[in-house]
Amino acid sequence: MTPKPVYARYPFLPGFLMRHRGVDRWVAGAILVTLVADTAVLVLVAFTLKHALASLAPDGPVAAVWPIALACLALLSAKLAIDLLQAGLISRTVTKTMQQLRVAMFTHLQALPGGAFRETHFGADGTALFTSNTQVIGDFLTHSAPRFGQNTLLGVCSVAVMAVLDWRLTLICMVALLLTLPIPKLLSARLSRALREPNDGEARSLALVDDAIAMHSGMRVFNLATPWLTRFRAALADAAGPQGRAIQAQRLYEGTMVNLANFLVFVLVVATIALSRRHVIAIDVLGAFFVLLQYVASALSQLGPLLTRITRAGRAAQLIDNFLKRAPEPAPGDGAPHGATFDTGLDFDQVSFAYDAGHAVLDQLSFSVRPGESVALVGPSGSGKSSVLALLMREHTAQQGHVRIDGREVADIHQPDFSRMASIISQDTRLFNLTVRENIRTGKLDATDAEVEEAARLAEAHTMIMGLPRAYDTPVIQYGANLSGGQRQRIAIARALVAKPRLLLVDEATSALDAVAEAAINESLARISRTCTMIQVTHRLSAAALAGRILVMDGGRIVESGTHVALLAQHGVYARLFEKQHAIAFDGDRPRVDTGLLRKVPLFVGVGDAVLAEMSRCMMVERVREDTVLFTEGSDGDKFYIVARGQLEVQCNSKTVAFLDDGDCFGEIALLSETPRTGTVVTRTECLLLTLDRHQFRAIVGQDNFLREQFDALVAQRRSPVTGPLRTS
Repeated sequence: MTPKPVYARYPFLPGFLMRHRGVDRWVAGAILVTLVADTAVLVLVAFTLKHALASLAPDGPVAAVWPIALACLALLSAKLAIDLLQAGLISRTVTKTMQQLRVAMFTHLQALPGGAFRETHFGADGTALFTSNTQVIGDFLTHSAPRFGQNTLLGVCSVAVMAVLDWRLTLICMVALLLTLPIPKLLSARLSRALREPNDGEARSLALVDDAIAMHSGMRVFNLATPWLTRFRAALADAAGPQGRAIQAQRLYEGTMVNLANFLVFVLVVATIALSRRHVIAIDVLGAFFVLLQYVASALSQLGPLLTRITRAGRAAQLIDNFLKRAPEPAPGDGAPHGATFDTGLDFDQVSFAYDAGHAVLDQLSFSVRPGESVALVGPSGSGKSSVLALLMREHTAQQGHVRIDGREVADIHQPDFSRMASIISQDTRLFNLTVRENIRTGKLDATDAEVEEAARLAEAHTMIMGLPRAYDTPVIQYGANLSGGQRQRIAIARALVAKPRLLLVDEATSALDAVAEAAINESLARISRTCTMIQVTHRLSAAALAGRILVMDGGRIVESGTHVALLAQHGVYARLFEKQHAIAFDGDRPRVDTGLLRKVPLFVGVGDAVLAEMSRCMMVERVREDTVLFTEGSDGDKFYIVARGQLEVQCNSKTVAFLDDGDCFGEIALLSETPRTGTVVTRTECLLLTLDRHQFRAIVGQDNFLREQFDALVAQRRSPVTGPLRTS
């Protein structure tokens, strides 16, 4: 099957550009007129040369040269004027088109569902759409499209005029051109394949650069410079193949087109010599013919680079078009405003929800919250707590049931009304790259300076902000990298409070904070809860204990409900979670595990208090950043872990199988022998971990002969063919 030429692979490119053009049709028409005028001037230059050569004939009048010279000067002046007009029109067209295209993309970006941003590399790919891809299209509109249009017009007009001047020479040149057409056609197909060949090596090299920048400190600590350089070189080596093939195909195509143009000139010379024996070819005709043939040859020689740019523009347009075709989330509350005020409260009525088909996160969930209440949603990781807030914030829509505020479906509330009524304090403490004052004001764009400072005082952030280098006018750098976690969270709280919401949603607001900052934020939230209705999602039960009512979730349902004291008395899910979390005590910022928690680990059943206390004393503290792979499935394990603070995800065969949070233990079998891990563990938030490695454990156990013999026997038993290999958490 014959491959399609490059230009045929992107037939939608003209339509794509017309849909997103930023100017009226008359501007595009005016550009076309300038291209035609430019072509006409160049053809007239050839005719002027013909007349000039005729006037230089032995019997021609010398005085006739001056009008021709003036005509040439007039034509060149006209071409300059046309080029200036064309540049202005193209500049206006490209600027407006790029502006309109980027606005359309940005508008669509904001309409995408929340799941789109959880996709791998979406951030980098999305940024590239707005930068490199739109720039490729802008360059195409600025340079390639006008040049391609003018070369096409000039080539066709030149051939037509050549036929008028001397049809014999024209026929010979065109036959020669047709005979050589299969060569550029084949090379064009090869060039297209080379340019469209995926380059995984280049993508890997860019990902490694991102890692080197984002994880620079960690790479130095773990001495990863040499291994990462080895990976980078390997990625570049893999990228060299596709890059080399693309460069080779491009250079071969461009060189062939230049040689083809030179070949046409050679054919003209040979044909002129051959035809001159039968009939005389006038020097003026030959001169004009040569100029016109040079136009054709120049157009052919530029075809290679132009087709390369067309291919790249087509690929960029395809990526942008695919992005714009992604289904947006239904816009909530598109109807007329109704002034939601949270007068009667909210209700979840038999709500079922799943991110993926077949895996329900919420299962017929029902509960109500009345105005003025302070409600905490708690439960094990993965129980559906954050999904409740996602439905309330209209980030997703429930598949079954109803979510109502003041008796109306939450999805039907007009967006401005909802924003005035409700606000959220998220676990994501990143701020905008604005000043502190402007960050708080994003919660209410028309807030006065007095309102901004009032919100900061309510969030107990005013004193902290006044201590910054420029107080409220201090710029936030890199989403808040120049501020501590507690400072960022207090500014985020002020941002949520500046609009004085009737309903305040709090999503794991202290998950990334240390114990001291967490306690301070919890006290602030407790005071704030007396001024509005608050629904707080947290896995830290010390924060939930301050709420007026606690809803305990498990498996997407409410399994317990009541106050902190009442739930502890039930000895159910809440009591077990509370006991597990409070087995981790903090001495300032340093966690310490209670021996009671260690005693519940199956491996340590029967171990004496003295040994457990020594294990607790010897455990090391590790602070791990969010989205860090702790270990991978199949890797050798040598550590036992206890989660002092944070949340982790356990994956097997690339599927999530469990979540871990405060007080959970895992990896204890690695203390016995070097055994491959049976899963991958990734941090979902910044984590504080207590660890004990095998050498420390052996040193502790070695002091007790009975325990040493007991553990050695357990290792031998686990290694036996009957029992099978050791397994780790």
